Amino acid sequence: GKVTITKVDGTKITFSDVNSSFAKEYIAKLAGAGIINGYEDGTFRPEVDASRAEYLKIVLRGMGIDYSNADTSKLTFGDVDANSWIAKVVVKAVELNMIDGANKNFRPNDSITRAEAMKMLLNAAWIEAVDTETSDFSDVSGWATKYVQTAKNLGIVNGQEVNGKLIFRPSDSITRAEVAKIVVNTIEK
Repeated sequence: GKVTITKVDGTKITFSDVNSSFAKEYIAKLAGAGIINGYEDGTFRPEVDASRAEYLKIVLRGMGIDYSNADTSKLTFGDVDANSWIAKVVVKAVELNMIDGANKNFRPNDSITRAEAMKMLLNAAWIEAVDTETSDFSDVSGWATKYVQTAKNLGIVNGQEVNGKLIFRPSDSITRAEVAKIVVNTIEK
């Protein structure tokens, strides 16, 4: 079935593919706030992996960060067109230390990993990741530990229990449904 949401501006948006999603309420909250719009065909595509560009845009909008006046002449990535919608989003993300502008390529259409998503989200929300070498997740280590553990401590993420161990799947891509959940959880913190 279709889900129709009334946005804060009074307009309605309908998604044909979120009714059975675990993230239905999160998607509705973001759509209602005008943070997400979905696709022209009336879908949100909750189980599709979020691209790096989509993710940045949703996070910036979710955190109330205006990127409309970002100076695209500061764009450092060779694979981002300065005239595309992505350019202002990426420039603002570099300014906020969500991403490293020293890299040659941003890879805007690539999927974003769950660990990368945590780092970008916490930086956008001005949440300081606490340095730690230990993780509640058996599959999280290295640079990702402080971001993923901080997100867990704040209730932004939960992980899942597999064979008696708590896992996060840090190298897996994050879906659009999962993005909706973590953005709403962060907003509510």
